[in-house]
Amino acid sequence: MVKKRYRTLRFIATFLKVMAWLTLILSILGGIGFIAAGLMGSFGMLLPLNNVPTNIEPGILNIIAGSGAGLTMLLLGFFYFIIFFAASEQIYLQIDTEHNTRAMAELLERYLQRQEKLATPELKLVGDDEVATVRSNISTVGQSPK
Repeated sequence: MVKKRYRTLRFIATFLKVMAWLTLILSILGGIGFIAAGLMGSFGMLLPLNNVPTNIEPGILNIIAGSGAGLTMLLLGFFYFIIFFAASEQIYLQIDTEHNTRAMAELLERYLQRQEKLATPELKLVGDDEVATVRSNISTVGQSPK
């Protein structure tokens, strides 16, 4: 069994995934808030239109500003969600690749050890008298019978 390693990288990957979801949720809420604020006309105080002659009503500028800020926040939030989530998945991918490589190396090592045991016959130790018998048999193999 392969032991899990790289706890700090796992923590960082999890943290990035949590940050991705928080970024997405907060950007959706913030974007909706900006759009709602623009529609309600709360940005009217921020636009100095008192001394500027214009044919556009301040209410329309409020809607445009609020909608633009809200859509920008939504797009940037989705962009950062993708970046954080992809970084988290990349870290998990590298950890899983290392884990699978190590597991495969251990499995291959066990397999090779098993093959060596099957291929190598057991050698028995013999006594001096058995060695002498084998030597005499070998020496008589090439001679003609009497």
